[in-house]
Amino acid sequence: MPLTARLSLWSLIGPLLAVLLAPLPAQAEGYVLQPGDRVDIRVAGLPNLDRDLRIGADGTLSLPLIGRVSLGGQTVGAAEEDVARRFGEVAFRQRTLDGRETLFPISPSEVSLSVTEFRPVYVSGEVKAPGAFAFTPGLTVRRALTLSGGIGQDLGYVRDPMAQIAQVQGNIDAFGAELAALDVRVRRYQAELDPGTDAAITATSGTETVEEVETQRLVAGVAGTQSRRSYLLEARRAVTHQIDVLRQQLGAELEGEDADQQEYERIRTLRARGLVEVDRVTETRRALLASATRRLDTASDLAAAEKDLARINFDLGDFEDEARRDSLELLSDALVDRETTRARLTAARQQLLLLSADYADALEEGVVRITLRRGAGAGEEVFELGGEEDMALLPGDLVEVRLSAAPVPGQ
Repeated sequence: MPLTARLSLWSLIGPLLAVLLAPLPAQAEGYVLQPGDRVDIRVAGLPNLDRDLRIGADGTLSLPLIGRVSLGGQTVGAAEEDVARRFGEVAFRQRTLDGRETLFPISPSEVSLSVTEFRPVYVSGEVKAPGAFAFTPGLTVRRALTLSGGIGQDLGYVRDPMAQIAQVQGNIDAFGAELAALDVRVRRYQAELDPGTDAAITATSGTETVEEVETQRLVAGVAGTQSRRSYLLEARRAVTHQIDVLRQQLGAELEGEDADQQEYERIRTLRARGLVEVDRVTETRRALLASATRRLDTASDLAAAEKDLARINFDLGDFEDEARRDSLELLSDALVDRETTRARLTAARQQLLLLSADYADALEEGVVRITLRRGAGAGEEVFELGGEEDMALLPGDLVEVRLSAAPVPGQ
């Protein structure tokens, strides 16, 4: 690839790679590399030179073009400068499509180095599963002991409250989240029962997501209730209007039928006197029958409309009562669940206090001894931990756990 094309390609993908290859959160340029750390080395625009390698036991690794490089004992920043300088002293040879070989110089600014995997931490001694555990930023002694299964309960020396403490703390977090959600749900049901609600629930700290969901459910519930009620009210209005029209129509048809009846009687009288033809009598009889039929149809439509109105009024009242009954039932259940969860949370907090006190006593009596060893050789640092299980670990740290029999009272 020609140099200009390579630089152009790097100008496009460089910003993306800078994001994708950003160092791990806990990593800094001052972190000292050691055997076991895994590093990612990239040369912009030359993927054939990219490597993701673990530093060997002798502190070195092998890279194309520049050979073996010693990185152990160097900081990340110094190692990157060292590797970049070495690549800057060589040129990359590439064969073009026409068979010619071209040398491309490598700029040190195009070389990057970052840690992709730290060396593990180690837990040894009287734990259930001693061994090496992957280091992650923020790893503490307490977490490392939990990963190792906790202090060995089967050894018969002491109880292991650490695993219990972690479990109880998890229960407290779960109960707290559940209680917060139930508080929001109770407020939602109360808002549904309040006709003057503004369909908004005030958020409390740590429950913003729950508040948003419950507010959306409240808005949807209120909207659904209002929509159903509006539908019934509109149906009642339409049927009431229809009844008014039918009543007016029925009154007019009754008057028309009376007029047709009088006309029919008059024509019959005239026919008896021989003053009109028989066809005239037939016509007035048909007109009277038609008026009576229209009046009966209108009366039937009016009766049906009045029946519909009665049903709509019943549905409207029953709907409002049913919605209120449902909300009251849901509110009652939520209140019971909230009190139950609050009781569980209180019990879990009391249990945590007892377990913490138990563990503190064990540490104070020397039943549990936790030692942190950092570094190696003459530079090794040793920390005797009391209740400092939240101390942050570094890659390569060794946590040792030793147990002794608890002193017998009176001895």
